[in-house]
Amino acid sequence: MARMSRRFSKSNNRKRTVKFPEIATLEITSLGAQGDGLAQFPSGEPAYIPYSLPGDILQVKPIKKRGEGFVCRILEIVTPSSDRQDPTCPHFAICGGCRLQHLTPEAYVNFKRDQFQHVFSAHTDRIQPLQGTSPHHRRRATFSMRYLKDGQFFLGFNQDLSKDVLNLQECPLLHEKLWIVYQEFFPFAKTLFPKDMIADIKMTLTDTGVDIVIYHENWEPDFNDRQDIAEFCQNATLSGLYLCQEEGGFPEPLFQKDAPLLRRPGGFMPISAGSFLQADQIGEKLMTDKLCQIMDKITEKGTKSFKMLDLFCGSGTFTFPLSQYGHVHAVEADRTALQKLEASAKQQTLTISTEARNLFSDPLMPKELSDYDLVLFDPPRAGAKAQAEKLAETKVPYVIAISCNPSSLARDLKVLIDAGYRLEEITPIDQFLWSNHLEGVAFLTREQASF
Repeated sequence: MARMSRRFSKSNNRKRTVKFPEIATLEITSLGAQGDGLAQFPSGEPAYIPYSLPGDILQVKPIKKRGEGFVCRILEIVTPSSDRQDPTCPHFAICGGCRLQHLTPEAYVNFKRDQFQHVFSAHTDRIQPLQGTSPHHRRRATFSMRYLKDGQFFLGFNQDLSKDVLNLQECPLLHEKLWIVYQEFFPFAKTLFPKDMIADIKMTLTDTGVDIVIYHENWEPDFNDRQDIAEFCQNATLSGLYLCQEEGGFPEPLFQKDAPLLRRPGGFMPISAGSFLQADQIGEKLMTDKLCQIMDKITEKGTKSFKMLDLFCGSGTFTFPLSQYGHVHAVEADRTALQKLEASAKQQTLTISTEARNLFSDPLMPKELSDYDLVLFDPPRAGAKAQAEKLAETKVPYVIAISCNPSSLARDLKVLIDAGYRLEEITPIDQFLWSNHLEGVAFLTREQASF
């Protein structure tokens, strides 16, 4: 019996051969949450088809297993959907970035709105109209660089469903200033880096210009490299070039014209090169404007000095606008970002204090929260579950929750609503143009709060 059991166990552990369906002609019935068209093979398996639309009739080939179904590649558009248009970018469907350029503007807005309403189906009466950005306002991008032994050089975005890199002819997402620096840096990078090198190149547009951070563990520029870098930077339109040799490390300036700086309502903020900031200029402005609209509803500037918490504050995207309404205590795990925020606040005599704290493992307790008039939290995609649970135990009158992940935002809001908070409004903001992603800005009140 023991030998039979072991043999049974061994055979069970063998990798099963996946049988792929044959090439088929399918009709797309809907779009999924990731923006892929959904269909079904005659044998019953789901088909997930990127760059397709409801109403398309397509000849497709399954290329990859996903759950119970298969990701498919379009071989031929037999009959196009009435919602289909020519994409803006020549790289569309080759580049792994944009997913939805082939939708007409009306179909695109409907998709984004429907996805948001699906996540917040219990609160559709609280959802505000979709607000969005426009092309050429993306201010940060991370490019992959590959310099092959045979001399082929690539600097761009990864191709869809591939590790291959696509050199860009154009990009309708990137801000014009970012695109100019990409074009300047491309030929220089080919002469600077050794063959057989792989690196990530992050470009960020701040109010002082474009910074480039090279992420590579082992590359160390020699004296001649540094001279070449200085000559290039003096003649290029960028503000600085940096090298970061470890994940989470501090970028070393190889050349700097101007230190990175962001101007925000309520003040200005120095940041480190490569620091996180909202991806899109208009997207950040839309969120900041919404924040100020909410604050104006609950108090007129100068009539009451609010005591506020800004949790997961980062580089102070919302700290500075909030400081127009009273004192802000900003909490963040990144000590470097906090040091810059605190120094900037002192320089501008703003009523901002800071605290370094990992809010995932060490959330603020109800007693620490109870003295505040308003709490704002803007966590990473994972959300703020632990902090929301502690906040739910308090009587803080006002809460503003901001997130780049509607699903985790919905989970965190449910914790607060179940504890007695009232969702006043929630606004979808399309900061990631032509993707399936959305930001959300939610405003909640306690029953006794005046609004």
